[in-house]
Amino acid sequence: MKYSQLIGVVAALVLIGACWMPWAYYPDLNKSFTGFFSELNRYGKPGKVIVFFSVVSILLF
Repeated sequence: MKYSQLIGVVAALVLIGACWMPWAYYPDLNKSFTGFFSELNRYGKPGKVIVFFSVVSILLF
């Protein structure tokens, strides 16, 4: 329990960083989708929700 707050903050920051990494690659479109980019925004931007909840969790830690 000594490092639980530090581990939580680091995990939230890693999750925020993962939003900019490629989540899926579609070879027929020759594009990689991230948390903030999808083709014609058909799948929305789940990265915004993840960043919001990660920032809230960092504040609560």
